[in-house]
Amino acid sequence: MTVQGYGSKELALLVEIPYNAHFEFSRAGHLTLARSTSTGADVHSQRRKESIMCRRLGVSFAALLFGLVAACTPEIQYRQLNAVGSKSTCTTHTDPAQCPTAEISTDPDYFLGIVEFDDQGVLFNRNQFNYVIQQIDQRTPNDQDHEGTILITFTHGWDHNAQADDENLEFFREMLSRFCAAERGEAMLDQRKPRRVIGAYLAWRGQISTWRLFQVLSFWNRKDAAHRIGERDATEVLLQLRVSAYAHPGPSRDTPNRFIVMGHSFGGALVYSAMSQLIAGHLLSRQNPASNFLPLADAVILFNPAFEAARLQHLLETAADMDEQRPGLSIFTSKTDWATGVAFPLARYVNTIGLAYREIADPVKPTEMMSQREADTHSAGHFGLFLTHDLVRAPKEGSEPCNQQQELVAPDIHALWGLRDREERSRLLRQYGDVTRHAQERLSETYADNSRSVLEFGHTCLIARGKLVRKQLAVFNVSVDSTLWDGHSLNQTEDRLELFQGFLQKFILFAASTPQGEEEVSSEALRVHPAKPRAVLREHKF
Repeated sequence: MTVQGYGSKELALLVEIPYNAHFEFSRAGHLTLARSTSTGADVHSQRRKESIMCRRLGVSFAALLFGLVAACTPEIQYRQLNAVGSKSTCTTHTDPAQCPTAEISTDPDYFLGIVEFDDQGVLFNRNQFNYVIQQIDQRTPNDQDHEGTILITFTHGWDHNAQADDENLEFFREMLSRFCAAERGEAMLDQRKPRRVIGAYLAWRGQISTWRLFQVLSFWNRKDAAHRIGERDATEVLLQLRVSAYAHPGPSRDTPNRFIVMGHSFGGALVYSAMSQLIAGHLLSRQNPASNFLPLADAVILFNPAFEAARLQHLLETAADMDEQRPGLSIFTSKTDWATGVAFPLARYVNTIGLAYREIADPVKPTEMMSQREADTHSAGHFGLFLTHDLVRAPKEGSEPCNQQQELVAPDIHALWGLRDREERSRLLRQYGDVTRHAQERLSETYADNSRSVLEFGHTCLIARGKLVRKQLAVFNVSVDSTLWDGHSLNQTEDRLELFQGFLQKFILFAASTPQGEEEVSSEALRVHPAKPRAVLREHKF
């Protein structure tokens, strides 16, 4: 290789290259020093432009970095005042130090406590949790207007937190309101005091940024945080809430206290991480007729949960050979949920590059094989092999297997209390009670008959995938039609909310009831460690 006009010795020395010179390769592969026809002024002008461009790029990058930092949602405790307020006490403009950690509603009549976790899976402030437990324990036995408890926990999903205007929190308030209305109606029919409806909203940093793109890119970060919280303090929190729910007897044996656990999106993943092993242990204990046990929960329900189907495998294997079971875990996923159906697999494929997978036996159909990779990259509600049922809207007229059963359609109990005509309200209330009891009797009868694959809820039907699983299962993994739940969000049309929540109230009663022929045995005492400080052990009788 030669340089035109220079010797090899000169190349070893520092060579001064004129401002208008540059190196080029000739066709023969020789490196040549050529001269440009540009003047010195042109070159300096070009360098000045490049310098300005570099500075602008630097400023733009700094601005972007500053914007990302500024758009980050801080890790703070949104409810710092250990007091009971109302919904209006805390707004988006209220100082967190003045936002109460609990709120009470008088019409409808419910109590709501908020418990917050940090990114490391630890309670943000244990005094906050102690205060919520204290309020629940004090209100339940001392409430002169109520007898017994219905305690419902809800864990929000991705892109949400404990702020006053959070959509998930508002959804939970509406759910508590519906439960209050239903319980009030049933109590009047039974001529008893209503059970106290109590909500516990489990909050974490689901929203990491107000910038949509940055929030989308936080998928892996927030997913890890949700599982981390579930594997740490969330288990203790749920178990302590369970103790408070069952600490005192309900109005009667036929009307016991209820403990219902719910989670949405990554909140569903959090709940599953906290409870999956407990559910497995509970299912196993129920197989021993001599065992004394309290229910782990009357219902564990996850909406559009964002966790891998592979995580569900061990629970399906545990429950595979169990008969006469009501669902200990129920998963409901919309068919049109783009977040868990499309985005989740794409993100998981990126995250699983380099991992080794193999073909293994399907826990639902052991004679067949399934791909570990597919199970580990698809969400539980979009992995066809693990789906057990389809929830569909029943047509008024149509062919089998699902038709609308008008005799199972109850009046809207939520709207019933707004009627001024007392006679009409009483009539509709009696109709509501009759329909509810008839629906539960029909469900129990149908569920006990293995030849029937459809559970009828009036406007909706739950159809078992008979070719895949038995109808009587300890785990329900349900694919929901878009006419009942569309997409990932909890924000749905009034029509869909009315239908789905109406189904949900009937389903919870069905899931919580004891299978025919099985007498539930209660433990004489449940000993647990209360929330810190742990000075003494508390004893609760069921």
